[in-house]
Amino acid sequence: MEAAFVMTGAGSASVYAIAWSAVQTPDDVLTANNLGVALKDMGEYSKAIRVLQYADRLKPDIGLILCNLGWAYREAGDNTNATLMFEKALRTAPKMSSPYLGLGLIAQCENNPLKA
Repeated sequence: MEAAFVMTGAGSASVYAIAWSAVQTPDDVLTANNLGVALKDMGEYSKAIRVLQYADRLKPDIGLILCNLGWAYREAGDNTNATLMFEKALRTAPKMSSPYLGLGLIAQCENNPLKA
């Protein structure tokens, strides 16, 4: 799996454990998703985005993965790609609430109260 690079210097036992699992089962989309989320939560946004993109390539158009990609982009300050991912997540999983929250936060940050 392309995500093996994260094991160096990641600094978190949970990331190490998830990365180890990802290396053992490189085609497990849930493990890749979990690794991406753990990296995002540690502030490793570019690594998180790469891992979540890998998860999306493994199994495209899963609402959870697209939403997590949206949050990773949002945390990295890339509202354009975050918006695209949140909107795509809503097209694939319209009952998810998290993409709506993400889009609302982006609209608020962009001083667009009507869209929020």
